[in-house]
Amino acid sequence: MQNDPERLFKRLNDIITCQPNWERVLAPRILLGLWHPKFIEPAKRCLPFCRRSFIGFSIQVARKYFWNYCDAFSVWFTALASAEGQKYVVFFLLLLLLRVPPPSPRVQPFCFCQRRTHDGF
Repeated sequence: MQNDPERLFKRLNDIITCQPNWERVLAPRILLGLWHPKFIEPAKRCLPFCRRSFIGFSIQVARKYFWNYCDAFSVWFTALASAEGQKYVVFFLLLLLLRVPPPSPRVQPFCFCQRRTHDGF
């Protein structure tokens, strides 16, 4: 059973924005964990100030649905140990070594889980 994403994120927005100094103190610390594509658009619409992370088992799902919308990826270790997973890890390590600038100021340039900056690996 999953909550309705629109209702959930609107309620979260209400809770977050009623806190004192929420923009400076609370919002930068929140990382939304998303596991289903139906949560992406409501998260972007209702909580644009929050970073987003994919949580899941499949690198293919992460690349197909979440790659352009998430700041971090939490993927099952066994998937990362596969040949496809190794490509994924190497891609992020190259970003680190090359110091590719992040696409938005909210992503740290030295963070392992940067958003991609171009198509493919």
